[in-house]
This record gives sequence, structure tokens and C-alpha cells, in this order.
Amino acid sequence: MTVSTPPNRTTAFSAVMPLSGKATWRGHLAIARVDHWVKQVFVLPGIFAAFSSDGFEFSSALVFRLLAGFAAVCLVASSNYVVNEVLDAPSDLAHPIKCHRPVPSGMVNVPLAYVQWIALMVVGVGIGFVVGTAFGITMLVLRIIGCVYNIRPVPSKDLPYFDEQSESLNNPHRMQRGWYK
Repeated sequence: MTVSTPPNRTTAFSAVMPLSGKATWRGHLAIARVDHWVKQVFVLPGIFAAFSSDGFEFSSALVFRLLAGFAAVCLVASSNYVVNEVLDAPSDLAHPIKCHRPVPSGMVNVPLAYVQWIALMVVGVGIGFVVGTAFGITMLVLRIIGCVYNIRPVPSKDLPYFDEQSESLNNPHRMQRGWYK
């Protein structure tokens, strides 16, 4: 079976350059995978565990920390999604379904996506440190996990067994993020 390459997308090199098509804000929003933010609900067990062991007093400062912490986690996770989408674009070009994703279909300006990746990370980690030093460090760890998973020389997502191991680190780490909010 031969898989044809979509028109105007003939080389893997084109994935690092703006592709044909029109870059849109929707394309950039799509690669941030805002619809995946619901996964961050798994931070809640850590929050409840911290409350049950330390006790807490409900206050506006607590609400601020919880909302800011949630925003930080979501922004850093989106940063990881953005770099994943951009780096996967060369292989997505040759896939009959994935070639329609925002980056290979030309809905994303790739240089701007790299700015988006860094900006989401900086803002997310920065908010994390506003919440607290320990929480900010967990945001840095989330960022590092994302880099190890996605970025060469050896992205863990391409290594059998290591891909599951690096992804499974996120589950206890989500609880830890909740604890430090």
C-alpha cells in the first residue's frame, strides 16, 4: 500500500519552515491542546492529601493559589503539547490522517509555534513560582519531563518501554503538584 503525500507538502524539511496554507490563531490554539487541560484534574488528589494532613483555612489567598496553580500546570502542559506537535510534523506529513493536523496542514506558523512553546513554558513556570518555590520546581520538572519525552537526541517517546515510563511519571507528579499548591 502506498501512502501519498498531501499536495505542497513534499519534504520533511518543509515541517521546519512555514507550510503552505494559512496560519491561524485556531491552529496555534489547537496545538496547545486546551481540550486536554481536563487531565489536570488529577492534581486534585494531591491537594486533598495536603489539606487532610496539614489542615487548611479557606481564604481568598488559598483560592488564588489553587487557580494560579491550575493555570501554571495547564500552561506548562500546553507548552509540552506545542513542541510535540511541531516536532511530530515531519512524520505526520506522511500519515493519511495526521497530515491534517494543524502543523502539517499549514494552519500553524512554525517559527511562531516555537515562540509559543517558550512563552507558555516561561509564563507557566513563572506563575508556578508565584504560587510557591516548591510548586515552581514541580513546574520545572514537568517541563523537563516534556523535553525528555519529545526532544532529540533521543526522545523517550521513540524508545520501547521508556515511552510508557516517562509518561507514567506524570501521574505521581500530578499528585505532587497538587500537594504543593
